[in-house]
Order: sequence, then structure tokens, then C-alpha cells
Amino acid sequence: MINHDIENNGKAFNLNDYFQARLRTIETLNKISTLMKPGISEPQGIELIKKELESVGCQKIWHPIKFRIGKNTLKSFKEKSDPSVTLKENDIFFIDIGPVFLDHEADIGRTYQLGTNKEFSDIIEASEKIFQETKKTWKKENLTGHELYQYAKSLAREYGYYFNFNMLGHRLGDFPHALHYKGNLLDFQSTPQVNLWVLEILISDKSKNFGAFYEDIL
Repeated sequence: MINHDIENNGKAFNLNDYFQARLRTIETLNKISTLMKPGISEPQGIELIKKELESVGCQKIWHPIKFRIGKNTLKSFKEKSDPSVTLKENDIFFIDIGPVFLDHEADIGRTYQLGTNKEFSDIIEASEKIFQETKKTWKKENLTGHELYQYAKSLAREYGYYFNFNMLGHRLGDFPHALHYKGNLLDFQSTPQVNLWVLEILISDKSKNFGAFYEDIL
């Protein structure tokens, strides 16, 4: 794939450290998900996440932590949550964290559930499938950033969900990636370079009562 100027990294960029930051973030996120119990609010959950990140050596948080519960899972990154929502015994929630480990950025988002609600498990599974299938097609057909999102939207429709275009993907790298590019992936009209771009998938059910989020690097 073409290495565009805006896809450069700083002199400190190390691919192994970058991958290690991602793996540590996934491990931490999965542990954090098990700590979320019925009755917890989003502000309480965010404080819990901050403490857990500190305990595993996170150097800093490069974007605000997002912990969304129930109907708030419909909301994109910049939208404000309803603060009265708390986690129920049968519920859906997602977590989006952007920690810095080893001077490299990570950005992972995953959706989880409490209980056995099939609608929740179905949409969680669909969000990951849409991500993985879009990534596979991007590799095979050299899709541009714009084409990536159009493809993801069509997959969401096939699975029976609405696609939220307010989560647009972005660059990543050694901190801070914004020195090289501040724009989003949707507007990127070239084929994004492998490992340096984040694809964000946010979908909602037909009744728009809840959503699911999946985020990782391409």
C-alpha cells in the first residue's frame, strides 16, 4: 500500500512497541469489562477504568474514556450520555479507551453484555463481523477510507442494523499522531496504510433502543 506523507510517524515510532500497546490495551479492556456490575453508573465506571489503567502502567490517556450503557450505546463519541442510566442485570454496554503505553497510542472499543439477551449478543457479534469483513475487503480491494465506510454501511444493512456515520475512524501511531494528521478515515480518499488507521463501527438495532461498538486498527 502507498505510504502517504500524512501517514508518517515520529522518529520514536517502533512497530513492536505499537503492537504491544495494542495487546496491553485489549487485555486491560477485557479485564475491565468483568468489573462492571449491576447498579454502576457511567461516571462510576469511568473512574474504575481510570484506576485500572493506572494500575497497569498507562502513561496517559490520549482521548476521553467512553463507557456507555443501555440506550446510551446509541450515542457517538462526542454526544453526551444520559447520566441517570445505570447498568442493569440484563444490559448492554461498550467501553472505548485510548491509552498510551511505551510512548505509543492504542485505541480499542468493544461491546459487552450482562445476562443472556439474544438481541444484545446478536448485535455485539454483528459489530465485530462488520469490522472483520470490512477489513478483509479493504485488504483485498485496496479500498479508500470513504469506500471502507460505504462498504461497512452496506454490511450493516445486510445484517439488519442501522450504521452510525458519526464514528469516523482516524490515524494512530506514536503519541501524538495528530502531528501528522487530524482528519478522519471517512474523508481519506486514498487507501489507508496497514496498521496505522483505526476503523470504528457503531450500529444500532432497528428500533434504535441500543447499539454496539467495535473499534480496532486495520
